[in-house]
Amino acid sequence: MSSGDIIAQKIVERQPTYSPSRTLKFGMIGMCFVGPTFHYWYNFIDRIYTGTKVVRSLKMVASDQFLMAPCMVFSIIGLVGLTKNWSIDEAKTGLKDNYIRAMFMNIRIWPPIQFINFTVVPVHLRVLVVNFVALFWNTYLSYKARCKAPR
Repeated sequence: MSSGDIIAQKIVERQPTYSPSRTLKFGMIGMCFVGPTFHYWYNFIDRIYTGTKVVRSLKMVASDQFLMAPCMVFSIIGLVGLTKNWSIDEAKTGLKDNYIRAMFMNIRIWPPIQFINFTVVPVHLRVLVVNFVALFWNTYLSYKARCKAPR
């Protein structure tokens, strides 16, 4: 997640100065929350679903998009708000302004990638696929989560 934040700061936002503390905070969210959550989540959905490869993959994608993604996007935007010392009202506004847009973008990107990932990529390589796409996704999330909460 740290790499995504660096790209967001320097390329997307074109910040004149780089904020290592911002990258550290975003990276800590990834290391302490996102990484462990997804580790257990992917192992869980891999165990519970059966069926043909395509049917199983569709079940996994549906679970990923309708159960995990809404919670994860909400949590990341909220946690970034906490690292920015937003008040409760600012956090609510930031979530209201950024959550729906981030979820619409999530639905455009992740379902086809995850379907291919769950269908054709061997289990031991799936994390690499997710990590590659996540570099770009985390850049987007870092940018969206850092948008100022309106006053």
